[in-house]
Amino acid sequence: MMRACGLAFMLTLMLAVGAAIPATAQSFRDADYETLLRQARALATIEPTDDESRQLMRATAVTLADRLKRFTIAETEERADDKVSAPPEASLRPGQGEVEESATPGDREEVDDIPNPWFARYVTVAREELRDLITLLDGGSASAADLMLKADSVELHLRDLARPPE
Repeated sequence: MMRACGLAFMLTLMLAVGAAIPATAQSFRDADYETLLRQARALATIEPTDDESRQLMRATAVTLADRLKRFTIAETEERADDKVSAPPEASLRPGQGEVEESATPGDREEVDDIPNPWFARYVTVAREELRDLITLLDGGSASAADLMLKADSVELHLRDLARPPE
């Protein structure tokens, strides 16, 4: 009897832990996304009025670009279900349409619930905007307004990443 209770307890514990693993993995994915958003907000709040603030903006943009790259790689691996997979930009199959430019973002979803085409589009645009921002900062001649507009665009695209259309 004691042995049966012990086995039942172990089975219950294993099932509980097994059921908690996907939720934990999901929470880590959402936490990584929230970190991206916080960094994008921090980038958008920097006013590049002098050399020091421009250097801070560049350092923040480079850090965000690196984090976005790592997030994209991790998400691509997660979405591939442990298979070798192409980057998210290649997730469209023949005959499958891309996300329309006019698609309006919907309500906030968990990272796991974001459709691949929507994810690919917004990750790609955010990465391009970040690359353009870093290029503008390296050029040294961009106005503060142009830099802030580009930083705001990065934040907007990362925020809309988790808001697929309904």
